[in-house]
Amino acid sequence: MARKETLNEIRGIGEVLLVSYLLVVVVIAFCRAVFGFPTVEQLASSPALLAHGEWWRLATSALVIDGPPLPQVGAIAVLGALTIYFGGSGTFWLTAFAGHVLGTLLAYAGVAGVWLADRAAAVHLMSDPDYGVSLIWCAALGAFAAMSWLGARGQWRQPVRPELTVLSIVVLALVTYFSDEMAAIQHVLAFVVGVAIIATADRSRMLHRTRQPLWTPRAGGRR
Repeated sequence: MARKETLNEIRGIGEVLLVSYLLVVVVIAFCRAVFGFPTVEQLASSPALLAHGEWWRLATSALVIDGPPLPQVGAIAVLGALTIYFGGSGTFWLTAFAGHVLGTLLAYAGVAGVWLADRAAAVHLMSDPDYGVSLIWCAALGAFAAMSWLGARGQWRQPVRPELTVLSIVVLALVTYFSDEMAAIQHVLAFVVGVAIIATADRSRMLHRTRQPLWTPRAGGRR
């Protein structure tokens, strides 16, 4: 009983942090639209800025919405709530943090390869402002896809809700199709990070699925 209460308290903290993060994102979007402040240049990241030691921009770049605000805020709210509900607060925030940071840094590392093929393109990518909340919800989407497939059993060969996994992949494909090259790579990387975290957590019994209605095997399904 005490362990369950502790998990519920942690889950509650994760939900409060999620709401707080979304409020900050919405407030910044409102201020930018009404007052023109803060500017993208003040918050965005780029390979060149990180090379100059401005690593704090990895955090601030995740506070600026790039594109339609309502769908992205809604995506983070829904996917974040689902991940916290079924996987726990730690799982969601690890997914969000790793998805954003690794998705960004691995894509930046790929600029070195672009330099060998097209120096003009690489120079542009080095200084092009990089910002947005999409890596967070793409990582959460990957986590949702993995949880839908693995369920509580954690068996790759016996998917629990494969249709939800396929739907998640379709959403990622559509978003990636309409993104620029750098963002498209980052979205895929963040999604893969989300999948990897859930897969690893499931194998090591790190997920605390105290509530499993969505991932309970269907009657007559494979055991």
